[in-house]
Amino acid sequence: MTLTFLATGASFTPVTVTVTIPANALRGSQDVTTVAANDVLGATGIVINTTSVLPAVYNVSITPNNTGSGAPGETRVYTHTVTNTGNVTETFTLSTVSNQGWPNSVTPNTIILTPNQSDTVTVTVTIPVNAVANTTDVTTVTVSTTTPETAVTASATDTTMAAGEVPEGATIYLPIIFKQQPWCPPGVNTGVDLVVTGITVEPSAPVAGQAATVSITIRNQGTVAVTYGNNFYLDFYVDRTPTYLLVGDLVWGVQAADVGAGESATFTGSFVFGSGSHQVWAQVDTDNTVNECPFENNNVLDITINATGMGVNQNVQPDIPENLPRYTPTPGFGSSSMVIPIPAPPGNPVVPPPGVFILPTATPVPTPQP
Repeated sequence: MTLTFLATGASFTPVTVTVTIPANALRGSQDVTTVAANDVLGATGIVINTTSVLPAVYNVSITPNNTGSGAPGETRVYTHTVTNTGNVTETFTLSTVSNQGWPNSVTPNTIILTPNQSDTVTVTVTIPVNAVANTTDVTTVTVSTTTPETAVTASATDTTMAAGEVPEGATIYLPIIFKQQPWCPPGVNTGVDLVVTGITVEPSAPVAGQAATVSITIRNQGTVAVTYGNNFYLDFYVDRTPTYLLVGDLVWGVQAADVGAGESATFTGSFVFGSGSHQVWAQVDTDNTVNECPFENNNVLDITINATGMGVNQNVQPDIPENLPRYTPTPGFGSSSMVIPIPAPPGNPVVPPPGVFILPTATPVPTPQP
């Protein structure tokens, strides 16, 4: 009780009322707190405060959908992000099913998430040794709440193709060689070794729906320069695990002259992130056009980006079929610094810097021989 003496017509402010909601309060319940003011003559003024406990919301999401390929007997690993989009801490279970019956698993298979918290899970798919060439498997990973009365589910897919011979009617432009998968004979080292050494996003916590600057640094840590004209692609991926021939969300055509033995080069571009947490990767020589052994370390670098706000991803995916070779990037004309980001989204043609020439994307560009 608070006693306050007021003159006629005077007022006393503020009066603060604090209501603490118990940790075990029932969701959806309400509390009514009454505040009364009385004078010595018995007059009373009453104010009622109603406090409601938010109802429980159960929801979950899992992203992204992935694609990959490999030879019979190989294993492919895909990464997914699970987010508790409800307002209650919940335990979720994960399960997988393959439409081809290929061996698969998910790790971990149980996670606990607080509201808006995310965690990463991996799905492993093994291509059977007797898989028929070009057979495609779709493995669905499903996340579910463990409480039956609050049951919610979400799913994502991992599509894996058993590599095989060139499909009938396919066109190949030399020097690209369409093979089942890139490989290096045991003990072979060509002296060229391309790696990704850095990924930065400015600002580091971008605003969702607004353009951020992506910078990728690559290095030839080998002792031999990339052969002149043996140009290749650098790809940047958002919420997609890099695989052989997988076109990125941002693409740069890299000139061989940019990465001599022991040299590094940095490439920049703009990307608009959607709201939430994103895993990003970079992969150099995605199409395996460089005579490089070893090549298994071309996509080892990844970071996590958290975009604030409610904006959505407005980027346009490159209109190139996945799992097919791209044309070799156009060679540079007298300068190792002229790097052309290709392909441009529809309706937004690339404007090259002075002295740079871009051939139409429908024209095959063979790599010149030294």
